[in-house]
Amino acid sequence: MFEQDVKDWVYNYLNEEVGYRSGMPRCPYAKEVLDDENAYQFHTFNNEGELNRDIGYILGRHHDKRVIICQVIDMNVDTLETISQIYNQYYSGQDKLFIAEQHEINGNTYNLLLIHSRKEMEDAIQYLKENTNFYREKASVK
Repeated sequence: MFEQDVKDWVYNYLNEEVGYRSGMPRCPYAKEVLDDENAYQFHTFNNEGELNRDIGYILGRHHDKRVIICQVIDMNVDTLETISQIYNQYYSGQDKLFIAEQHEINGNTYNLLLIHSRKEMEDAIQYLKENTNFYREKASVK
């Protein structure tokens, strides 16, 4: 259910073209990543202990993935945000960017830890700033 819900969210919400992004999708690269089955990996952790125990192994095993999408079941989003900040410092030399988010998708609430290539994210943001109006219009929060 988790993997399918995230795919539905990407294809039906993040990929939707919106006026406040100058007619571009909410996240212009998310669909591209999911369209390449070798570019991403899903993981579910039951709690903080499992996440802390296994995150180094996951990063090593899937170092070639553009995005690692983790669900942490028994953790509130504030704690996950704190952990993502710690991981961003600890793993800064490994070109990883950790982003904690909570989303309701298909009636289910997910606490997500999204792990991106830091350089790829920075390059994408720079490209969008220099070549599009993506960041020039104010986004409304849903």
